[in-house]
Order: sequence, then C-alpha cells, then structure tokens
Amino acid sequence: TDATTCDDSGTSLHPYTNSFCGTDVDVGLEVISTSFLPRGSGMGSSSILAACILAAVSKCIGLAFVDEDCDEKKNGLTNGVLFLEQLLTTGGGWQDQIGGIYGGLKLGESKTCVLPMQLKVNQFSIPTNTEKELSSRMALCFTGQPRLAKNILRNVLRQWTRRSPAIVSAVNDLVRGAHESIQAIQNGDIDQLGKLITSYWSQKKIMAGSQSGVEPPVVKEVIELLTASNIIIGSTLCGAGGGGFLYLLFQKGKSASDAQNCLKDAELSHGSVELFSWYECEISLNGLDVIETNSLEIK
Repeated sequence: TDATTCDDSGTSLHPYTNSFCGTDVDVGLEVISTSFLPRGSGMGSSSILAACILAAVSKCIGLAFVDEDCDEKKNGLTNGVLFLEQLLTTGGGWQDQIGGIYGGLKLGESKTCVLPMQLKVNQFSIPTNTEKELSSRMALCFTGQPRLAKNILRNVLRQWTRRSPAIVSAVNDLVRGAHESIQAIQNGDIDQLGKLITSYWSQKKIMAGSQSGVEPPVVKEVIELLTASNIIIGSTLCGAGGGGFLYLLFQKGKSASDAQNCLKDAELSHGSVELFSWYECEISLNGLDVIETNSLEIK
C-alpha cells in the first residue's frame, strides 16, 4: 500500500520508511499477514495478528514496541491493538494481545474506573518440571464450529449491565481464579489447576447466559464423557466460547490418544466428532518478537 496515510503531507510515512530502508527515494509499505488458524478459533488470533502488524509497522517508523524489555512500550502496543479492534468493530478487550505479546506465565490487570485504561502485567517464573509436565498433559481440539466472538461478547455485556448477583459473583470468582491459577502453577499443583480451569469455564457460561450458544451441545457432551471416563481433569472452550478450539488438561498418564479412542466409539446424541481435529500444544516462554530480514533471504 502507499506509504502516505492521508493527504496531509505532515502524516506521510515516507521519511520513516526511507530511513528504515536506507534510501533517499520514496518507498511504499506493503503489509502481508498470514495466520494458519481458522476464523473463529477462539485463540485470540485477530488480536495477536493485529499486534504483529502494529509492531512490524512501528519498527519501520522507529517505534520499537517489543525490542526492549520495557513494560511501558508493551502496554502501548496492547492499547494500540485495543483501539484498532474498536475501529474494526470486532469488540474484545486486552487479554488476547497480552497473551501473545508477553511470554510465559503472566497475570494481566486493569485499574478500576480509570480512563484511559491503565494495564499492569506481572510475569511469573514456572518451575522447569512443572512446565514440562503441564505441556505433556495439554491438548487443543478444534471443534469444527467457528464462531464470531463479538456476538457472544454482546450477551456478556448485557448480562453485566444488569448486575445480577450471579453475574457479580461470577466476575469476582473469575478474578480470584486467575490469582489461584498462578499459585497452582507455581506450586506445581496441576490437579488443582484442572479444577480451576473447570470452574473458569462454568463462570464464563454464567457470564454469557444460558441462551447465548456459548457451549454447543456436542461440546458439552464430549466434556462430560471425557470427565466421566477419568481422562481429563479440566477443560474450557477458548476465547468467548461458542465453538473454536477446546482446551483439555489430562489426568496424569492420559493423553489426546486416550481421548480420541474414548470418543471414537461413543454414541453422542447431539452430533459427532468427525470434524474434530487434534493438536499438541506447549507453553511458549517467548513473547512477540519482531525479526528484521532481507526480503531476498525469505524462501
């Protein structure tokens, strides 16, 4: 695309892109983005992809959002994605981009009733043995049912506006559960983490409302079957719910193959798992990284 953002010459990106490319000749800026995740995955890919694009473009004009270990710069990128998504009317908050920008175990918080929003992200170490065991006991399963997060988020906002006791209690439980999950991981207590993940999913369903479609019937049946079969100790649909990826935390000694074998012969009354696809996953200790590469070197 053209490097000039509008007719006002004072907002031209040319001086920055020319400096970045080391030339006196005006150069344009072409942005190519790619994601291997399906639309409506629940993995926060739209926010993370937006963070990647903003970070890359910002590097071209001399704003190193992620080059240095600077929380203020990373918070700027987090807020930039939040603003961008509001312009695109996709809704959402700041949790998805934090998940991609910051590596490892972290806890994101925002100050209550303060505008503009002030975010704080605390990062925590993970014991090596816990990291390895946790990665070996996790799996992601794409349910084959993509959903648009903003439709469910509207229901969440309507629910919150009513301020019913159940909703207020669920919000408090979500906040407390986040802190308890950090503690469980640091203590190496994966079984406790599984209980907290299950509670987290219950609380998200309360927030969305029973008629929101947050939990497709076939997903509900799969979770119940795998839990009753003593294969998983925790599960949740990623993101806002309604479809996308299902996160599973297995009992010690169990794996995705056990789950697939259990579901293969099961007679489900609300659909089938033919469209389900299974993926290994692990904890990523590295956050967003911007790599400067000569385009001629890209194969």
